[in-house]
Amino acid sequence: MNATARKELNRHVKNGADIMKGHADEPELVRDVLADLMHYCTAKGIDFTRELDSAERHYTAEQAGDV
Repeated sequence: MNATARKELNRHVKNGADIMKGHADEPELVRDVLADLMHYCTAKGIDFTRELDSAERHYTAEQAGDV
């Protein structure tokens, strides 16, 4: 992974850590965030599963340094 990709990855990790500050049960927090996003998508008519699949592909590309 090149330096630019590593910097971007570190930014994503920091953003995730900032969201989780103060929460003792991080896995539960992740579940709550995902559930909230599911509710949001339902309310807005967004296909959550399709967007989750897209996010997984984007994540894989980021991990590979392709983004």
